[in-house]
Parts: sequence; C-alpha cells; structure tokens
Amino acid sequence: MSISILIFVFGFLFGGILQYAKLNKYNTISGLALRKDFAVAKAILIAIGVGAIFINLEIDLGFANYHTKPFILGGIVFGGLIFGSGMAILGYCPGTLPVSAGEGSIDAWVGIAGGLFGGIIYTVSLPFFKDILGPDLGNITLKTAFDENNNLFNLLGFVIAASLIAAMFWLHKIEKSKNTKWVFAGIALAVLNAIIVLTRKIHEFFGLICCFQRTSFISVDC
Repeated sequence: MSISILIFVFGFLFGGILQYAKLNKYNTISGLALRKDFAVAKAILIAIGVGAIFINLEIDLGFANYHTKPFILGGIVFGGLIFGSGMAILGYCPGTLPVSAGEGSIDAWVGIAGGLFGGIIYTVSLPFFKDILGPDLGNITLKTAFDENNNLFNLLGFVIAASLIAAMFWLHKIEKSKNTKWVFAGIALAVLNAIIVLTRKIHEFFGLICCFQRTSFISVDC
C-alpha cells in the first residue's frame, strides 16, 4: 500500500472527526480562549489520556517505539506563548486550518498564508536568536527517568492518563454542556493516532503479502 494513499486516508479521517464535533470551527476554538466553550480542551484531554494507554500498550507489545524530541526550555516556553496567542487570535490551530480551508473558510486560508510566512521568517532569523532558546537538555521523559523499572513507568503512565480523563469529566461538569460529540471525537482521534503509530507494522504486513504473491508467480505492484 502506497504511503501517499495512507496519508490521504488518515488525513481524510482526521478532518472528518474534527468536522463531526465541530472542533475546527472558529467559534469553538476562540470560545476556549474566552472560557466559554471547553469542547476542544475536553477532546484533547480524552484523546491524550486514551491515546497514551493505547500507545504504551503497543510499545510494550513490540509494535512501536518511542521517538521523542529534545527538551529545549526556551524554545518550548517562547514557542508555546506565541503558538497559544496565535491560536486564540486566529481561532484555528495547524491541525484545524486545512480542514476549515477545505470547507471554504477565507480566514483559514489567511492563517495558512500567515503560518507559511512565519515559518520562513523563523528559518531565516533562527541563527540570530538561537542562543536565547536555551540549551538542549536531551530527551527528558518519564521513560528515561524510569527506564530500569518498566512496571513503575507503566503505572505512572496509567495514573497520568486517568488523571487527564478525570480532568475532562471535571471540565464537562463545570461547563454543564449537553454536547457530547467531543467524547466520540476524542476517542476516535486516540484510536486514529494508535493506528498511525502502527503504520510501520502495516507496511511490513503488506510487504509480506507482496513477497508471498511474488513467490506465487502473481504479478503485483507493491
């Protein structure tokens, strides 16, 4: 199976999930910044909580591996502030921009243009302010901290995941909203993410099928 086809299918499913729960809408995202609509936050909490359990299970079974990025304190702090401010003002994030652009939202196209322009400015100016981003502290994760005690790591991971899901229920309780589409969207995003993590195994599976077919004198294009 071509990786291009997989990317198209996963992207289509991702966009469909966001549209189903209206998580890509300007009013939904800006409503979070104004503390009037917590649908996005609740969907993210349940997606991370459920997704963490799925992915850790896949890793324990040998179907996936950790690929963490280095911890650069200044970059994370300044980048987070800029990203959060931009998301609150624009009402979109990089994941929801193409979905809304596909729906014909003009402001989403403006956001995409702005993001591309910002990326160019960042790339050109990075050598001038790279030092203020802070030192590279390496891959600091719970896994590296408890690498010799996998059972303790799994326990802590489950506790954190459960805490995120509990926070989701708490937010929903104080919001008193009757909308529950974000629940299904969050779980669907977690499942989709778990499937994407398995993409390498999927390719290995199709590779085995292709090899079998070739040895059976069946002409196929892998």
